[in-house]
Amino acid sequence: MDEAALQHADSVQQMFASLAAMMHEQQQFMAQTAELQRQMAATLQQQQQQQSTSQQQQPSVADSSSPDTREYRAEGITMPKFSGTKDDDVADYLFSAKLYFESKNIKYGADSPQQRPLSLLVANLKGPAAAWYREYVSHDGNFLHSVTLFEELLTSELTTPDRQEHLRDQLIRLRQNNFTCLEDYVAAFRHIICKVEEMSDIDKVMHFQKGLVVEIKQEVKLRQFRNTTDAISFALMYDRTHAVGSRRTNVNRGGQGPQRLQQSSHHVEEPTPMEIGSSRFVSREECLRSNLCFYCKEPGHRLATCPKRPARNNPRGSSRPPQGRGSFRANQGSSRRIVEDDDVSGDDDDAYADNRDDHVEVIDSLQLNMSLDAKLSPNRELLRFKGAMIGQAVRVLIDSGAERNIVRPGLAQHYVEATKVTAERFDGTTTPARTAQQWLETVCFDGRAFNDVSLIEWEVSSNQDVILGLPWLVQFNPIINWQTGVMRFPNQRVVHDFDSVNSSLEVAGPTVASVEVKPEFLQHPLPPNLRKQLGDRVKAGYFSMPLGPSSLAALEHQTLPRIFGDEGDDGTDASPLCVLADAEFEKKVKADEYVELYHVTVKTSPKVKSVPLQLQAVLEEFADVFPAELPPGLPPSRSIEHEVVLKPGSTPSNRSPFPLSKVEQEALDIFVAELLKKNWVEVSDSPWVSNIFGVPKKDPATGKFPSRLEWLHSNNPHMPIRWVIDYRLVNAASDVAKIPVPHIEQLFDRMVGAVVFSILDLASGYHQMRMSPTSKQYTAFRTNHEIYHWNVAPMGLASIPGTWTRLMRKLLSHLLFVVVYLDDICIFSRSMADHVEHLRQVCEVLRANKLYARPDKCDFGQASVDFLGHTISADGLHVDARKTRAIAEWTEPCNIKDLQRFLGLAGYYRRLIHQFATLVLPLSSLVKKDVAWVWNEHQRQAFNAIKLALQHAPVLRLPDFKKTFIVTTDASHACIGGVLSQMHGGNDLPVAFFSKKLGPHELNWPVHEKELFAIKQALTRWRRYLHGVSFEVYTDNSACK
Repeated sequence: MDEAALQHADSVQQMFASLAAMMHEQQQFMAQTAELQRQMAATLQQQQQQQSTSQQQQPSVADSSSPDTREYRAEGITMPKFSGTKDDDVADYLFSAKLYFESKNIKYGADSPQQRPLSLLVANLKGPAAAWYREYVSHDGNFLHSVTLFEELLTSELTTPDRQEHLRDQLIRLRQNNFTCLEDYVAAFRHIICKVEEMSDIDKVMHFQKGLVVEIKQEVKLRQFRNTTDAISFALMYDRTHAVGSRRTNVNRGGQGPQRLQQSSHHVEEPTPMEIGSSRFVSREECLRSNLCFYCKEPGHRLATCPKRPARNNPRGSSRPPQGRGSFRANQGSSRRIVEDDDVSGDDDDAYADNRDDHVEVIDSLQLNMSLDAKLSPNRELLRFKGAMIGQAVRVLIDSGAERNIVRPGLAQHYVEATKVTAERFDGTTTPARTAQQWLETVCFDGRAFNDVSLIEWEVSSNQDVILGLPWLVQFNPIINWQTGVMRFPNQRVVHDFDSVNSSLEVAGPTVASVEVKPEFLQHPLPPNLRKQLGDRVKAGYFSMPLGPSSLAALEHQTLPRIFGDEGDDGTDASPLCVLADAEFEKKVKADEYVELYHVTVKTSPKVKSVPLQLQAVLEEFADVFPAELPPGLPPSRSIEHEVVLKPGSTPSNRSPFPLSKVEQEALDIFVAELLKKNWVEVSDSPWVSNIFGVPKKDPATGKFPSRLEWLHSNNPHMPIRWVIDYRLVNAASDVAKIPVPHIEQLFDRMVGAVVFSILDLASGYHQMRMSPTSKQYTAFRTNHEIYHWNVAPMGLASIPGTWTRLMRKLLSHLLFVVVYLDDICIFSRSMADHVEHLRQVCEVLRANKLYARPDKCDFGQASVDFLGHTISADGLHVDARKTRAIAEWTEPCNIKDLQRFLGLAGYYRRLIHQFATLVLPLSSLVKKDVAWVWNEHQRQAFNAIKLALQHAPVLRLPDFKKTFIVTTDASHACIGGVLSQMHGGNDLPVAFFSKKLGPHELNWPVHEKELFAIKQALTRWRRYLHGVSFEVYTDNSACK
């Protein structure tokens, strides 16, 4: 009992001691506060005394040599406040304070009294800024007495280190399209540019014009302004004069077509159509109000009797085509415009008359007037061409007023997607919404092939099959001579880059009785029309022309000669690549109906890719790093070589060889001969022998994978074959090293902020690394003639990826702008200037270690690249477009194996799909053991929903660790999920998606426990983003709050 009382007394005594210490600290704090108040009062009293003294010693008005030190009254001007939050800017606060001091006649400089301006600066600190100053004063023990020192401390403490980078990033993302008018864009630009340091005037002008709309940007860029003042003044003047800002939202101005299509999908603003007409636009209301003619805009007469209106010139007849749904005047250059369902229709200012006939007459007159002013002949009024698409002859119209490319129904074959559209008639009424299909095709005309042209299927006039509008003009950027109708392409790569193969056309001279191509005809001169069209491409009777996949497929499976120079009814060249039936062809040859005959031979060549000019010098310097083929011989000896370590007690195993057919054996002999020539393999006596077999690769001509049976029936030993060695027994007996391979998501996370990318694909990856001499015996494989083992690392061994990763990590881990996944290297930079140096450093490492990349598989200096099945750009991460097309064409699975292949591809992209576990639930249950295969409407809907979600997966932003992460979770009956997001530009944009199927026991949990479990799983999944930082969590279940 006494001992317990003593312990209680000790605890009470300790409590009183703690209270005494707390009271002592409180007294000290009150003393400091009183001292601060005393010092501030003394400072104010001293300032008042100085002010009164200065007023008493103020010189007379006649003494103009003495400075005026009086403090003025400034009506309507107040001292700014500064709280130090993220919305406040130190530079703005100090600049506004200086303006206030000048208006009050308060001296603000190193040689002036500091107390007054310093007191005002300190007294107007609020919130975090005031807390910082108080902490600084209490820690140092003295007040600041220098305005300059105060500015330096305030700037260093409350300005982020990356302020200049953030301002430059804002400049890069600033766009006029995000503002209602040009004045707002200019104001935002000036607000940012005034804070940017160490930027030249040329760079400022460049950033300003980069954010303008296309029309104003071209005008500003053409004049090459040297400072932003002149550039802004001109842009504002041009915008007011030409009404560019208002035209961005109006429709049917300047003779655009009588119809337009309206999409119900996500709105994407398109380039402004070219305007046709006079420099000043007079609206319909102004014509009605001032009693002006709708055509010449002059008073005294109506449109029908306008003396300035030229006579109609219609070579095809004077009949007017029917007006209304599905029809339009093709010879007027009119076309349809694709806009969003929520797009606001244009004003009636663009209508030129009250009735429909006046509309048609005025448009026709405008275009006739334009052609007369340009002194063009009637057949040059529009840009029309005869061409080919998917082996069919088509008539192509180039229409600069069309905001989409249009194709006649039934011509296209490569389907992309379907969308809801409505058509707007010329009188402004719209048709009911219906589904229009979008296609991606190659269109050939004018001696060129234009690949990946996006076309909307819609009814067009009988005079055209394809209408190419602004998207095509922007995509290929031709230079058009409107007087002659001739198009030039300054950068031919723009036309060829989209195709992976070219075709050579072997020229044969004219023949009458035979369809065979004879050698003596190869030197026959080309006809004048073709020689003029082909120009410098003609050499010794040969010339090249790029073809799309569809044309190549038609050529590859036909053996008949094709007609290129067939003369049409109007004397012009007919479309190329027209494949004729045997009987019809021979009949026309015997009738001497052809001008020239050409035999077409399809040849594949590497894809030509555009390289930025800044990088070409680097690639030329390191051309030896990008050879067409790997140099012969073994790679150099390095400290890291692949070694196979067997488990204790492992014994060699020997399986009977795979039986090979004659074609397979011949192809294998060719393959082994090439390896022996390079010294990559050698004859072996190893007891560890594995079998080898071949799998056909993709045919570059057709783009398809032939089956093994098709290969054997082809009797072609030179077909591209991937040889596979069955190392399963060796792998089972090996002790595989647990070397970590990079996580794909973590590689992408490192690329935040990058805008320029390059991809290097190391040629024959593992073959550029040697095998350890003691491990060569485990790589042996047999043919029908001999046993060989590898001197370089082969494909198929279980531990090779880890060894290769260790080698790449040793060589490139010091370069922070590089990520490597096996033999794929991605270089990323924040600017092109940095990228040039980064690429150079990587090439130096590769050259020093004699590593080589495949030039045909590399991309250099691109704004977006395909890497590990994803497309990465400054906007973020999304699904590779090639995978999207494969998903769209994926047929319904017929068995579990087909379904597993589909789920494997879909599961790879589950991070990009919202509620993936819920979508895949009906399908994942089919792959369980002891579950019967049942494919009904429920599974079919899930299959199509997953395909649709993968095709329209959102772009994921890369995680920015300077921004706050937001975690939003939800739980359903059978699944849980979450979204990791961040705020960008006022929008909550996703960084990653997470979803998980609940187990059988978890299904019985109550709702709030499922919601809490979703939060726990999401925080665990995204721990590497959230650990050590503050973040926000949102859930729709109130019981979890």
